Amino acid sequence: MNQTTAEPAADPAKKRREYLRKKITATALLGVTAIVCAYACVYVLIGIIQAILHIGIIPLVFWLVIAIAAAVAAGSALLFRSTGRTIRSLPYVPRVDQQIAALPGKEVLLRGSDQPAAAPKELVRHSYKTETPAEELLRACERNP
Repeated sequence: MNQTTAEPAADPAKKRREYLRKKITATALLGVTAIVCAYACVYVLIGIIQAILHIGIIPLVFWLVIAIAAAVAAGSALLFRSTGRTIRSLPYVPRVDQQIAALPGKEVLLRGSDQPAAAPKELVRHSYKTETPAEELLRACERNP
């Protein structure tokens, strides 16, 4: 079996698995960063509301915790945005059957074949309409009692 191209084509199943692995990983990361960002933003908002309601001396630790939560929210928002771009930039890899159907003729592996065992006119014979006696249509075991 010879291929017509110099180097073999990449395995379609491997390309599809790799695409799905990247897509699932990026989508999971997108979900996690969205949840972390939402929780951090809510924490910062609650902290600011508490600071406004309790006007007075607020400890430095409180502001430090709020600053850390804000940094986590900002970092996860940036990660969310870049992960979204990554997902959109992934080139779509179709299912294996669609990949094989779309291959050009030069990349399709062809097998050589020998001459057929019989001539084409012998493989498909013309049928003639003949009457067969009813005795010949019976099974052999029924003819011999």
